[in-house]
Amino acid sequence: MGSLKFQPCSMLICRFSIPNLPFFYLVYRAWSHYQALAGGKHLQWLLSNKFYTLSPSEILDTIYPRNLPLLQSLGEKPSEHDSTPSHESNLRSQGPERMLLTQTTGRKLAEVLDIPELQVELERAIWQVETALQKQRDESAKAPAVESDSKRKKE
Repeated sequence: MGSLKFQPCSMLICRFSIPNLPFFYLVYRAWSHYQALAGGKHLQWLLSNKFYTLSPSEILDTIYPRNLPLLQSLGEKPSEHDSTPSHESNLRSQGPERMLLTQTTGRKLAEVLDIPELQVELERAIWQVETALQKQRDESAKAPAVESDSKRKKE
């Protein structure tokens, strides 16, 4: 939506003899955002009308079982696909969030699926999530320290 705000301003540039690159860039961004929104709505429609089927993947089963201690500690098989609310609340109550996908498993996944471009995207995504989780841990570690300092000052 921000791209649409600046299109009238960028159209004024076309009065000059230079190409109107800002206008075309903003139009491209607006179109890309529209396509992403339409894709998301289509996925929601597919999921709400149950136009999908779950099927086990031998490839994923060879990569992920070592990284699923959380599900195994709940006494469940890693291959089960249970998405009931009680199952989700059990997962949340087990403690801090943990990454199931690591850099090593990301590389293996890209190799097994024979998609070399996937490795770069997975590395970036894993780094972003690890950074966010570390930030959450740091903030939660600071919170009790701040509370104890305020209690000492009151006494």
